[in-house]
Amino acid sequence: MLSSLRFINNFNYILLTEAFKKNSGAGESLPAEIVSLNTLIAEEKIQKFNLAGTLNEDALFHQRAVEYTYPARLDLNARDTFVIKGTVLLPVNANCKLINHLDNIEHYVCE
Repeated sequence: MLSSLRFINNFNYILLTEAFKKNSGAGESLPAEIVSLNTLIAEEKIQKFNLAGTLNEDALFHQRAVEYTYPARLDLNARDTFVIKGTVLLPVNANCKLINHLDNIEHYVCE
């Protein structure tokens, strides 16, 4: 029965075979910003993080970020803050230092 699925228009057999592997389908189903965010959080072993700019204001980005980065937790008081590249952190006088970046996401530590 599964072999007949290959004849269905636009069916991606690789997605089916990869479905139960860790992070499978993320690139196809999530915005690139969220995939990059998760990569930074995982590489730096961050437990609590904050979002700013579009990542925090756009409901879709916000929801996907919280869900996909689990077990890391969103914490409004966290020092580790992530933004889409080019976002100005407000207030401007906040003591934030760029720590790392990946593709379209920047990681700041704010005091």
